[in-house]
Amino acid sequence: MADYIVAKNREQNIGIIGLSTAVFESIAAFSLEDISGIKVVPSTRFKKNVTCKVEEGKININLNVTVKTGNNINEICRKVQKHIVNVIDNMTDFNDIVVNLDVRGFYI
Repeated sequence: MADYIVAKNREQNIGIIGLSTAVFESIAAFSLEDISGIKVVPSTRFKKNVTCKVEEGKININLNVTVKTGNNINEICRKVQKHIVNVIDNMTDFNDIVVNLDVRGFYI
């Protein structure tokens, strides 16, 4: 069963909204398509390369990525982290997010 992150509807007291952690994983993976020079490592049947967990009230997103040869790794990773946080904030109104990138290699 998937983990859910629950948010109260702040504008009107009409109920709660539950978002699966898979929603955050999908948003993070798709938001990488906006940035050239970096890709998510393809997942396998046994290993997910984009994961989301809730720890200490924060949404922790972990991505395994590859960087295009010739790019500055630190620069592109900072850009990706900021972009993912902004996209998730815009789509879900969650802004207490930590994005961890594990650079697994390079591609041409």
